[in-house]
Amino acid sequence: MKGAQYARDANNVTSIDFAGISKTFDNQDISGWAYGLQRIVGNPNYMQYPTDHQLNQIPHDVFTDDKVQRARELSQKIVDWCKNYIG
Repeated sequence: MKGAQYARDANNVTSIDFAGISKTFDNQDISGWAYGLQRIVGNPNYMQYPTDHQLNQIPHDVFTDDKVQRARELSQKIVDWCKNYIG
């Protein structure tokens, strides 16, 4: 999504969270997928600072197989939408 944001306006990219980035596209599909992914992943700061996540647990101990599968599905939808958006 950040790549799609940069493609549209490289001077207006400030957010690191999925939900915040998705709002800039004014599209219900991308917003729904992004919010769903953020609900699974949690605080976006954990992607930048993973040592803060779940008291230093490894991802295998934090995320269930179902959450991982759902995150992969949502991520693929987001990537496909962004590829189409960038063209």
